Amino acid sequence: MINFFRRIRKQLATENNAKKYLRYAIGEILLVVIGILVALQINNWNEQRKERQKEQSFLKQLLEDFSESEKRMNTTQMFFLEIAISSSFVVKAFWEPEKYSHQEIASQMGNPLRSDRKRPILATIEALVSTGDLNLILSDSIRSHLLSYLEQSKAHIENIQRLDETYYRPATNVITKHIDIQAVYKNEKDNIKRPSRAYLYAGYPQGNIEPPFPVNIQKVLQNKAVYDAYQNILVAHRNQGWQYVRLMYKTRVLRGEIYKELYGRTEAGNCNLLINNGFFSGNIGEIIPGNGNASLILETCDSVFSGNWQQEKNSIRYWRGSMQIDGYKDEHIEIETDFSGQGVIRTQFGWFPVEGLLRYSSGLSFRINYLEEISPNKLDAEIIKRTKELLNSDEVWDKNDDRKCQNKETKLSLYCAIKQACIELTGGFHHRRPALQLVRKLLNENIKDRGYKHRFRDYNNDASTTLVDIHNLLDEALQAVNLKQD
Repeated sequence: MINFFRRIRKQLATENNAKKYLRYAIGEILLVVIGILVALQINNWNEQRKERQKEQSFLKQLLEDFSESEKRMNTTQMFFLEIAISSSFVVKAFWEPEKYSHQEIASQMGNPLRSDRKRPILATIEALVSTGDLNLILSDSIRSHLLSYLEQSKAHIENIQRLDETYYRPATNVITKHIDIQAVYKNEKDNIKRPSRAYLYAGYPQGNIEPPFPVNIQKVLQNKAVYDAYQNILVAHRNQGWQYVRLMYKTRVLRGEIYKELYGRTEAGNCNLLINNGFFSGNIGEIIPGNGNASLILETCDSVFSGNWQQEKNSIRYWRGSMQIDGYKDEHIEIETDFSGQGVIRTQFGWFPVEGLLRYSSGLSFRINYLEEISPNKLDAEIIKRTKELLNSDEVWDKNDDRKCQNKETKLSLYCAIKQACIELTGGFHHRRPALQLVRKLLNENIKDRGYKHRFRDYNNDASTTLVDIHNLLDEALQAVNLKQD
């Protein structure tokens, strides 16, 4: 190419045609300039591509950090709120000592002395700020929120540390000065559940040896210094728990914003519902792959229609509403959670864990673990037992199940028996309750090549099915629940 242009220049110079030579020279200059501009543009595109790759890498790392941080914050806030309940119990015992046995009080006295502080993962944000790479993130909103999150996280950590130093540590020093917690457990070991943590028993010999400094619970409940100490521990743990709740919420919101920036859609199961006219509503992502984004509308209520979830009445908050997914509407959504925001959402697709539910001024925030259904619990085991009791003979077994359960007073099919057991034991029924889902799973494994459309009905009505088969199925289900509980 160079030789080609050289020959043209030589020819024009030989012809002594200044006009043509000038045109050529200008053209060659323009060509060089264009080449330089093209090269610069290509280099610019390449640099931009590298910057976008870096940005994507940073955002993915932040997403991973926030995912782990949210789990940490949720676990820690649960811990502190649980310990605060123990502190509250002991404080109440000072006011009403006759209301509780010494064994009940002793079982709670050591719990408040525990602590478990954790921090969110801030290394990536701090590195972005210190190196200036934060400017590689194009979204002004995300950059601003990352800086705000870093500042607020450090403030929360300082508050947690302050509560620890001001209330928790001085209080534990007072309590351990006046009470030998190991002696408390030793005195009451035959009457209360033995703590699972071996360190509680590391300081004294085993057997029926009396502790050197026995603890008199009645005298403890008359000691103002101990009372004040448990009050201070209650303040510390309750407020530390709320610091972690706020951190969890801020982490979740920012994680959702980064996910949307990366993938152009709402993260499935990340629920941030806004309140409007008493209803909480919002997009909760593609919880069923290929079916588009789901939306949720909820309102508060006093109870659930579909029966208790657990034997222990731990649930304190309830919501009811509907979910829309790609034209399909589930009108019977119910949510229940305990004091720490952990619970269950009941849907037509199954019961799924709800994690870290937080009610705040303008809405409701929580996560749905839509990839894993709720496991059967002790109450589900009782349902399975009761189902077997109801189907105790061929005379009461209905071999012609129509799923309507109209003859339940005289005869019961497998489906109707488990439905009646649910109503008797939980006060309601939901066809995706974990007990039913477990039996369905076992049916799938045992009869996968029979082509059943409705597993309960078709298995029940199959001419080859006997009552012994149904009992064996229920025994297998009960064994599976017990294994999970162990």
